[in-house]
Amino acid sequence: MTKNIFSKITAMMLILLMVGNLSFGMVAITDVTSSHWAYNYVQRVVENEIMILNEDDSFKPNENVTNVEAIVVLYRAAKAAGYLKDVNLNTLTGKYESDLEAINLPKMLAPYGGDVYPALSYALENKVLTLDEVKYFVSNGKLTEAKKVDISVFFGKALNVYKNENLNKIISLSYKDAFDISLGALKYVNLLIEYDIISNKGDSNGNFNPKSIINKSVLAVYADGYFTAIKSDTTPVPSTSGDTTGTNSGTETTIPSSSDTNAGTQDHSDAVKVTGTITDVFSDLKLIEVKEAVGKTTVYDLKQAKIYADQAMINFDSLEKGAFVNLSLTNGVVTTVVLDKTYDKVEGTFSQVTEPMGESIKFRSLKIQLPNKSFDFKRVYDTTPITIDGVQKTVLDLKEGYKLIVSYDGYDAKGITAYSDYYQFTGMLKQPLDPASPTTLEMEKEDGLVFKQELTKSVTFTNSEKVLSKNDIVKVTLNYGVVSNISYVGQAKDLVGTIEEIHITRTPEIAIKLEDNKIEKYAVSKTAKIVDEIGNESLSIYDLKLDQTVRVHVGAEGIDRIDFSYEKEVIGFSGTVTNVFVTTNLLVVKSDDGVTKTVGFAPASGLKITDYVIGDKLFIKGKKLSEVIFEADAITITKN
Repeated sequence: MTKNIFSKITAMMLILLMVGNLSFGMVAITDVTSSHWAYNYVQRVVENEIMILNEDDSFKPNENVTNVEAIVVLYRAAKAAGYLKDVNLNTLTGKYESDLEAINLPKMLAPYGGDVYPALSYALENKVLTLDEVKYFVSNGKLTEAKKVDISVFFGKALNVYKNENLNKIISLSYKDAFDISLGALKYVNLLIEYDIISNKGDSNGNFNPKSIINKSVLAVYADGYFTAIKSDTTPVPSTSGDTTGTNSGTETTIPSSSDTNAGTQDHSDAVKVTGTITDVFSDLKLIEVKEAVGKTTVYDLKQAKIYADQAMINFDSLEKGAFVNLSLTNGVVTTVVLDKTYDKVEGTFSQVTEPMGESIKFRSLKIQLPNKSFDFKRVYDTTPITIDGVQKTVLDLKEGYKLIVSYDGYDAKGITAYSDYYQFTGMLKQPLDPASPTTLEMEKEDGLVFKQELTKSVTFTNSEKVLSKNDIVKVTLNYGVVSNISYVGQAKDLVGTIEEIHITRTPEIAIKLEDNKIEKYAVSKTAKIVDEIGNESLSIYDLKLDQTVRVHVGAEGIDRIDFSYEKEVIGFSGTVTNVFVTTNLLVVKSDDGVTKTVGFAPASGLKITDYVIGDKLFIKGKKLSEVIFEADAITITKN
């Protein structure tokens, strides 16, 4: 087997070397070969003249990106998409040139030439940037490097110039470090996810890494996705329900951190999803070789994995070359494999199973009563996977009357799914469901598997009279495998409020009072993490107190995270107005502690820019979007 793998690796290396020396009409980039994870993205942005090669035809994929370069690339992408044909760039640049010169920004940037001022002017005109933000693009005479969260905000704002999406929605991101993303940036990160510009999975560890410095390879992914989204006349309308699951897991883009250039191909890590085609099976070691959707070929160990086909658990021997699979990895271990294969099926109720039969290979004969009262028989081996109410069992655990769904090939059962008279599970809807005219239930269960069933007219609904939305959390009750009740539990979401009630019982509950004084009560998951003010997951439910302000995440099992370390959303500060930008409705205010901050107005605040002049002493209450950017809900003039 070792020789076999070695031969494959050697052959693949020779192929890559040969392909690397051929251009096939592609741009000849000296330092980004076809084996590089970002090869296709880099090729496209260079071909469309969004990013430019250096004089030696190098791209420098691992070079850190500055904020100025990111804005230049964003501007060039909009230009390449045809949005600046009717814009007089000289007039636009002249409008902001004196302000940009005052910041001491260079007019030229290699290899983009004189695009700096037109690009920054374009961004300022379209409110992608404020002048106060641009001031931080230069520090001690050097251009500052670009953080991932800032780049996401820039591209998100620019995208919405052309898409005009409603960003005021409930957002729940699946990144492990989602709570490290500022509240002001969340909506733009989510918008990029909805348009498949970035992944909702994060890097190879499931993190977004908002403060990491991005490299040119990652910028190419942002630029290519942004260009594709705005240039297409048939761009799919993204979900408005806060869906962050992506639209095509087989081609999902993963944005790596600048320190992990291999993360784009789904390395072994916590909470990783891999899709691809089986290219070899090593039965003796329970290994499979998979060519992933992103082009990488990897050998995976399935010794601890549960394998499913068409919702039924199957065994390793059912895997074969050419089959398409979805793998889930946790902490580097493959936990679940879903085989994209449909076996023949027979459905009925359990009647009887015989004692072991056969000579060399022992099997039992399973007797299945069909709906027409006739019987069918299938062979069941000791290795045949059997689940009863979602739990792995043996054939001897089956009882008379249990609903059976048997996947088979010939006379052999490949997998058996059984249901008793009562089975409940919780999960998240994958498509809307109308209680008034229910048709099909499709949901992702807590274990990550998809459950799908046509609904009968006898199904009842609890806690819901409205149409259930995608991503709503429901509890489903089955009677002998047939859905009898669907109970609305809630919606996956983030909440900020104060603790109104604490009930420490066998199933603890917490009531949260929101800003509008509405109270929402949720169970606390057994695996919930409670994070203290400095980010340590060291608290228990007994440490909670009434009237504490918290941010909580509600998931399929109730509250799964309670966080005291987030930046409080509504705060106030005093300062003096140093500049007033009437055309953009922005104030520049120097706070009493000496920090210069840009203040915009919340849409529903009713504030007017004409009410303020330079020198006004103000008390400003609002939302802190970054260290230097505020959105004001209320302003009091304390001194003119």
